[in-house]
Amino acid sequence: MRLFFYCIVGLLLGLAACSRDEPAARTTAELGHCGQTADCEPPMVCVNKRCESPAIVNPESPASGNPTVIPPPAAVNRPILVGGCLGHCNRPKDAVNHFFTAVFQPDRNVEKIRSFFETSQLQHNQSLHGKDWVQMYLNGNLTKRSDSINQWLNQWLQWVERIADPMDRSLDSAAIRVVFQDQSRYVIEYRPPDIKEDVMQKKLGRVWRIEWRTRGLEWLVSRINDEAIAVRSVR
Repeated sequence: MRLFFYCIVGLLLGLAACSRDEPAARTTAELGHCGQTADCEPPMVCVNKRCESPAIVNPESPASGNPTVIPPPAAVNRPILVGGCLGHCNRPKDAVNHFFTAVFQPDRNVEKIRSFFETSQLQHNQSLHGKDWVQMYLNGNLTKRSDSINQWLNQWLQWVERIADPMDRSLDSAAIRVVFQDQSRYVIEYRPPDIKEDVMQKKLGRVWRIEWRTRGLEWLVSRINDEAIAVRSVR
């Protein structure tokens, strides 16, 4: 009888040892498989029937295999406020030639001619237009500034229409003489063609002095002296 008791106890102890050694069957969620997020241990979420960390997936769109592409911001076209003649004025001699070529065009483009001017510094005889235009810019009056520049430029270009002989409305290299140049400044004396006898003729000098200065890679017109008295006063 005692032997039978010991056998029963031994059998029970053996079964207990076996149960400790053999792990219990794991659930589907524990194996990483799922049918919905509720099958996963928090904070895991169900993505493509697998429990994944929410830090690396978007549970709102588990079926999407393509990342969302955010389009770049649209390019902003800002008007060029100063210069813009680019390759036409990257050297002083080219700047002079292209400037006068544009001025003498029969169907001249005022906007193109404007690109040859250093409008933040421009001085015409004794008038400091550049200073006024800079102040307009600082005050936020961009339209007023643009209108003022165009008004002055159209008025200054009137001398071309008053050239006595229409055949003279072209660039004559012999009419240009360089009087000063360094790495940032280029000054010429220009003898314009004969202009019709009128009020403008009495005002304009026979020799003008025009100055180019560098702004970035461009050489831009920064000063014009076209009155006889003004030209003699320039150094």
